[in-house]
Amino acid sequence: MRRRVKYLSVAVAALFTAAAAKAQDPEQTAASNYQGPSILSRDSSIVGERSGKLLDYRFYAQVTGVYDTSLTPVSVDPSGQLVKSGGADGIEAGMGIEGTRSWKHDTLSVDYHGAYRHYPNTTYFDSVDQFLDLKYQHLFTRRLSLQLNETGGISSLTNGTFTYVPLSSVDQYAVPTNELFDNRTEYSLTRAVLTYQKTLRLSFSVGGSGYLVRRRSEALASLNGYSGYADMAYRLTKRQTIAVNFQYVKFDYLRSFGDATVYGGGLDYSIALGRTWDLAFDAGLVRVDATGLSTITLDPAIAQIVGRSTATTVFHSHPTIPTYQGRVVHRFEHAAATLFYANSFSPGNGVYLSSRQMTSGADFSYTGLRRISLGASASYTGMGSFSQGLGNYQGETGGLGVTYMIASWTHIEARYDYRHYETASTGFRKNSQRVSLGLAFSPGEKPLSIW
Repeated sequence: MRRRVKYLSVAVAALFTAAAAKAQDPEQTAASNYQGPSILSRDSSIVGERSGKLLDYRFYAQVTGVYDTSLTPVSVDPSGQLVKSGGADGIEAGMGIEGTRSWKHDTLSVDYHGAYRHYPNTTYFDSVDQFLDLKYQHLFTRRLSLQLNETGGISSLTNGTFTYVPLSSVDQYAVPTNELFDNRTEYSLTRAVLTYQKTLRLSFSVGGSGYLVRRRSEALASLNGYSGYADMAYRLTKRQTIAVNFQYVKFDYLRSFGDATVYGGGLDYSIALGRTWDLAFDAGLVRVDATGLSTITLDPAIAQIVGRSTATTVFHSHPTIPTYQGRVVHRFEHAAATLFYANSFSPGNGVYLSSRQMTSGADFSYTGLRRISLGASASYTGMGSFSQGLGNYQGETGGLGVTYMIASWTHIEARYDYRHYETASTGFRKNSQRVSLGLAFSPGEKPLSIW
């Protein structure tokens, strides 16, 4: 997997270069093929959208200085306390591509960035980090379409890595957004959805995905998983759609005893208020069958015989939980804003296994000024394990970035990211900050928007 991810940027760039000659104007094509409001169960990302409109592809390269606080490896000091770096300064060199392009029967969207990071005084945390969110849609006929999504990469930091990535869907199971340690993690999620438009109002969709997470530390659980879903959608009006859906999800853990099976269904409602507002909601129920290990306290008499006060047992959990999520997208002429909220389930973060998860957040990007682009994001996550005797996890993130075009193709970029998380069972708390400042180079006369 590592070699495949390493060369993703080269393959993607070659694909886009070959296709550019036959492309049409993306905004005109998007307008002529408008499909109404998005349906949450079918639309797993908003990749390729910036500043309120579909963009052509844009390449960029960057060199930045970085400063990170509270880097935490999976290790303890002689006193048994977690090791924390007081602060580490370094340098990053990277590249990326973003945008969307449409043809008569095809649409291709991409959001990719990769960087090599080096800390002269803390080389243990040196890494090559990458992220790719790729979406391809093909219309076989006027009634039948196929959508393919690939999300994958390598991550080594708990702060700043995903705060400005447009991931607002709860089914991005492989993306490691709530990690506890600054540990190398490789991940991949592949999704395919086939949609049949029986009439102008009625459509059916069926899809599936496979995903994996590989964490470098042997102390953390890795993951294999797959899922399937089906739905039926009915368009009430040109801009309102309702849908009923069913899903089946499987999590299998490596290096840690446990697995989980989730199945259930829900109802979707989506509405587009003009071409600038898009609202989508989903509510349902799922049954979770989770297995894990739990620590119990032994009776004092038994403890005297076996010589210990606790024991580890297999634990089964079978809760039925409500799921609901909502997303509001507002596209301005020069900006885009997204609000999202979800209560669902998660495969955890390598310490917490299958868990109930609540997530909320907001993203905003703006390119209305001649030389300046802005990006901001904030999110909150709460998580509690189904089958482990762990207290709840909760975390908050926030980030703000700006780019300023100082000359043609040359931009100054600056970003600040903050993350706080804590675990209730041990009272552990972590606050980390990330500051970056550098130069970015990108063809084009408009300010660069990479958030």
